[in-house]
Amino acid sequence: MNIVDIPGLDGSNPLHALAAYGLLALTDDLGPDAAMGWVRVGGKYSPRIAIGLSKDDWLKGVSDALRQAGAVATVVGGSKAEQRAVAELKAQTKKLGQALKDASAAAKAEGRATRLTSSESKALISERIAPIRVELKEVEHRLGEAELALSNVLGWGPAHLGDVIGVTPEVFRLHARRALDAAEGDASIVRQLAGLGSDGCLDNGKLIATPFSFSNGASGKCLLKDFRALSTRCSLEQVRDALLVGTGATENVTSLNWDPRDQRNFAHQWNDPAAAVAHTAVVANALAYLGLGLLCAFPGARGLSAVALVERGFEWPIWSPLLGAPVVSALLAHRSRNETAVQRAARGVLEVFRSDRVNPTGKRNFFAPSRAV
Repeated sequence: MNIVDIPGLDGSNPLHALAAYGLLALTDDLGPDAAMGWVRVGGKYSPRIAIGLSKDDWLKGVSDALRQAGAVATVVGGSKAEQRAVAELKAQTKKLGQALKDASAAAKAEGRATRLTSSESKALISERIAPIRVELKEVEHRLGEAELALSNVLGWGPAHLGDVIGVTPEVFRLHARRALDAAEGDASIVRQLAGLGSDGCLDNGKLIATPFSFSNGASGKCLLKDFRALSTRCSLEQVRDALLVGTGATENVTSLNWDPRDQRNFAHQWNDPAAAVAHTAVVANALAYLGLGLLCAFPGARGLSAVALVERGFEWPIWSPLLGAPVVSALLAHRSRNETAVQRAARGVLEVFRSDRVNPTGKRNFFAPSRAV
């Protein structure tokens, strides 16, 4: 077994914490004896990874696995036609949904104006919206078929449901069944699907995205599509620099909004920082997406929740012992806020950080800078 320190990741940064979990998950997939802890070096906590390979073989395995995780099937013409079909049907669904609301509101107003009784008003509303409901149901059915077609074109992987997580339960279950098939599947896909959503928690017949998803279609940002774009850029050199040096390449590509530095709103500056060229830490973002596989999503009292999310904030521990992926997943699920320092130390926990989810513009969520709790 070899021990490798990862100075390129900072445990107090929510993006880097998620990236560390993704790194552990990938290392666990590469072979036995994978484990991770944290070590304080230079004023920050950095991951320490136990690997069953040589450092060079491990780095190559991580970079290869990252690129493979986002690879799509090679088909004639690519997936543009399927993506266009899904986008068009989603636009139709949105338009019909608005038409349904407008027709209902108009019928209510007409009922009040003509002094209809309550039962007469309800009958009028039902009559006006009935044909729109029929059309909407048909379009939603076609959308489900289009999403399945897109999924088939993209292939099978940890980010291949489509472009966003909000797919029908049928698409989600099909991926899960395929991943559970030992002949064709991959345990890493099962793990990732559990972190993306649950078919027990739906909204209008579609999966609700994990609360960690800050880009599930809003403003043209698509979590699964953006991860696939990031993963293809994870060369061996970039992975080595990002993890071992801390100088990994940044590119003008869409981030996943988990680094507090991604929030670039206009303040008291001479120009708008949001309009400047973005510098995204490619490897950290790609690894962080895979880190969701250790943060299972599940139906909660107020809708879909996820491991380590507490009161609209992400709370995560820093621990010293080298722990395997299953133990780390269990540790992340344990709430340690009310524990004393002695109780935490007994479990090997050095510190607990929290980063609140904020939405300063009303458009997208971000993680705020963390604080110790």
